[in-house]
Amino acid sequence: MRRGKYSSNVTWFTFVLYWNMALVYKKFKMSYSSYFEALEECDLKSLEHRRLCIDLIFTYKLMVTKEIIIDDPIFEFLDHSRLRRHRYYLKSLTTNSNKLSSQILSNRVLRCWNSLSDLVFPVKPSTSVFKSRICKYDLNHFLSLNPTNY
Repeated sequence: MRRGKYSSNVTWFTFVLYWNMALVYKKFKMSYSSYFEALEECDLKSLEHRRLCIDLIFTYKLMVTKEIIIDDPIFEFLDHSRLRRHRYYLKSLTTNSNKLSSQILSNRVLRCWNSLSDLVFPVKPSTSVFKSRICKYDLNHFLSLNPTNY
């Protein structure tokens, strides 16, 4: 790739960034805003946050309401009688040995699921109630990308 007077990668990246910002302004007549600024402006949650919510709802349907049935289990319930845990505390049946396996659903959602408050789970199993509660629940400390570290 020919960079001309832009010798360092940082300088080249900055040039490309400003060039793209100029193209956005030229095409849409609006200034460039960051991902999190755009989310805030449109009152949306980040993709990572929405993915985590969907994963938690899937896990709820799989383990609690049994709306989803799979042949090979990925979770099992852990005995919770001795510790201060909610009644749906889970253990993963897959290992988390490398970066690729950490993206498997069970390993991706387990830490968040097990640290949920007991108040998130309805007394009588109901997916719609769980979904509304989980969408209101603060999950920001489980996200790897948020406005404070971006």
